[in-house]
Amino acid sequence: MDTESAHRLARETQDFREVIGVSALRLNLMRPDQVEQVLNAMGPGRTFGEIAVDKGYLTPDALRSLREIQGLLDAVELGAVLILNGRLTSRSLVDHLQAFLDGSEHPFGCVPGNPPLEAK
Repeated sequence: MDTESAHRLARETQDFREVIGVSALRLNLMRPDQVEQVLNAMGPGRTFGEIAVDKGYLTPDALRSLREIQGLLDAVELGAVLILNGRLTSRSLVDHLQAFLDGSEHPFGCVPGNPPLEAK
């Protein structure tokens, strides 16, 4: 995969990234009115998670878990895109996910907004 294609793929995959508030709702960690209050309180330099913790809607541990879940879901979605584009095998995806679970910052050697390394 050339660099331009990798950058394009990384940008496209950002469209499916689930935000913390959606995850908190889906997992019944926050109520819709709480999410709305946090969204209304957001401003430059403050994240949804920081405000939710400050307001007592999420514990720091719950926020940490949500971020880990978000990272794992992002990795699975990116892996699916790479498999569909013939850039990764299912077995390689499992290996990359294991590396992620073992403590790698991101299973494809990138962070959101940066291109994945060639994995196949």
